[in-house]
Amino acid sequence: MNSPTFVVGTAGHVDHGKSSLVRALTGANPDRLAEEQLREMTIDLGFAELTTPGGNRIHLVDVPGHERFVRNMLAGAGGIDAAILVIAADDGPMPQTREHLAILDLLGISHGVVALSKADLVDSEWLDLVVDSTRGLLDGTALANSEIVPVSSITGMGLDDLQSALDRMLSRFERPVAAQPARLPIDRVFTMSGFGTVVTGTLTGAPISVGDRVDLLPGGQAARIRGLQSFGRAVQRALPGSRVAVNLAGVDVTDLTRGDVLTLPGTMEPAMRMDVSVRLLETCERSLEHNDEVIVFSGAAEVPARAAMLDGDRLEAGRDGWVQLRLARPMVAHPGDRFILRRPSPPETIGGGSVVELDPPRHKRNQPGVVARLEQLAEGDPADRLLTWIGNRLLDERQALNSPLGEESSRRAIERLVSDRRLTRQGIMLVNTTRLHQISAAVLECVDRFHRQHPLEAGMPLGFLRDEMGLDRVALDTLLPTMEEIEVVGPLVRRSGFRISFDTEQQRRADEYLQLLDTHGFQPPTPEEAGISIDLSRALAQLGSIVEIGDGIVFLPEQLSGAHDRLLEMLTNQKSISLAEYRDALGTTRRFAQALLEYFDRQRVTRRIGDRRVAARPIERREESTAR
Repeated sequence: MNSPTFVVGTAGHVDHGKSSLVRALTGANPDRLAEEQLREMTIDLGFAELTTPGGNRIHLVDVPGHERFVRNMLAGAGGIDAAILVIAADDGPMPQTREHLAILDLLGISHGVVALSKADLVDSEWLDLVVDSTRGLLDGTALANSEIVPVSSITGMGLDDLQSALDRMLSRFERPVAAQPARLPIDRVFTMSGFGTVVTGTLTGAPISVGDRVDLLPGGQAARIRGLQSFGRAVQRALPGSRVAVNLAGVDVTDLTRGDVLTLPGTMEPAMRMDVSVRLLETCERSLEHNDEVIVFSGAAEVPARAAMLDGDRLEAGRDGWVQLRLARPMVAHPGDRFILRRPSPPETIGGGSVVELDPPRHKRNQPGVVARLEQLAEGDPADRLLTWIGNRLLDERQALNSPLGEESSRRAIERLVSDRRLTRQGIMLVNTTRLHQISAAVLECVDRFHRQHPLEAGMPLGFLRDEMGLDRVALDTLLPTMEEIEVVGPLVRRSGFRISFDTEQQRRADEYLQLLDTHGFQPPTPEEAGISIDLSRALAQLGSIVEIGDGIVFLPEQLSGAHDRLLEMLTNQKSISLAEYRDALGTTRRFAQALLEYFDRQRVTRRIGDRRVAARPIERREESTAR
């Protein structure tokens, strides 16, 4: 597949000869369904391959022209590079001609050729009139400068001229550098005997290869590419801009449907909301009102949605505006994707636009700053656009490379923003520097407030801080190392240099309790028995003045060290000891001896076998003290 490959779709009114033209150009019948061949009318998408005299390999997508099958037409039009607009010379432009042309215009299809079919049925004077009316129809659209070629599928008239016109048109086509993840919007799902599940679509973004692991979205099924074909030829690697059939392992045909998207793992996520720019057609019969029901066509997907106006109460025919589409079910899209809007009843194509942001917050109507932000995302300096797109989010750099700018432009913008210190890189994460300073100030205030409210705590638990700040673990773990005023000690976060300090009364009570523990040896009173508050007891433990071993029992560190040394001495002499033996050796009660032995079990100093303890590891290799 070294020759250039383009996906070209037909468009035009029913019975204007689209399928006949494809058959005349390629020798293949794109009407694959028995009903289509019986009725001689295209119902669903058809496909054929053409290699032009100029060496361009064209994958033709033949779409239905009848108004009842516009939904199927849209499933095929989403991934095309260019179009052949077919207009019957004996009829001239008709309603579906205009609708299909409007759809191509809304999708931004600016490369095309017009084929005036059935030209053998009219005289030259009539043909000139149809050419003039067609030129008028194209004026003001993306196909305004397209060549118009009279052809006949019956006599072969003009077919060579049409292929030459396609070559000239495609020579001006510049495929954008891969700026999106690899994805295949699925337009057909079926099973082949001996192969299993097969899906087809037009691949965009980046290549896929046999053996790749893939995700099927929005369902989230994981699969593996078992095989790839392009028009019957097996390939190991499929390139963007080609029609591809993918044989999948690990997924059942019943799990998939038209409109699903095949993509590489972790590169795309389904969205339930999209902020979009919308243009209504001038032919739209009524304005688009706030919360109107619409159907969104993107790629091969068709999803009902509500249109929430972001600026004003309605959008009038022929006008542009900003809308949040609130989808009835998840849709897979990418910033910059084009889409078509239709009304469900009565069915009508009303407009289309482009996706600006996926899964944004649910905006209130006429919320200040929302439209300005979307305008910045859609236009302006690439670095400014990227910074606006990142907003207040903390992003993995791989996510940032998946911005609407495309991978290469995003990478350049990231480096510029980091150099200008408007973006901070911390490990693999990126955050707006202004936002980082705001978060840092808020974290500091939160920690200081905790110290004021809990002066006897050594620090604020990280889980509490995450909840207070509304940040996830990754975000907090990324941001805290950037803050010189903050230190993380185990599960706690605190002001750098913070130490617990007691007031006069607390210090007196603490000294008395420590003296009491020293006096009672291996039968210490619990803090509760000594009248010590939980806060003061916890503070003493965090300072290392006492060690809590379980069940409310505490010891001085030197007492615990002595109990540990006595235990090692006994195990050295007799290999194993019982609870009673240890109790007698310490001169304590069963309660305290058992608590100590269970503590040393947890510290892996001892191991229980039946009613006795043995050393968990060779004694000569162990630390002299486990009191920490």
